[in-house]
Amino acid sequence: MESLVIIPIKSIDSDWNLAAIDYDFCPFEYCEEMLDIPSESIYDASLSNAGLEINLIDFEEVMNEDWYIQLERIAKYTMVA
Repeated sequence: MESLVIIPIKSIDSDWNLAAIDYDFCPFEYCEEMLDIPSESIYDASLSNAGLEINLIDFEEVMNEDWYIQLERIAKYTMVA
């Protein structure tokens, strides 16, 4: 089962806006390096006007992991697909 987590850009960096992001921003690497999400848990990551969108794989298996709990705290919302 997958879930979609959206983190508002302002939750990551209060000075950050979509227009100021350079073209080599890599959402997948940001998820791994800054949010400590294991690569095997990430289906996809992208940046949109809504914020950083992260599709997680088998999220119900990691719901008690520290990185997931922190992700839930900063997320705008989580949808289960």
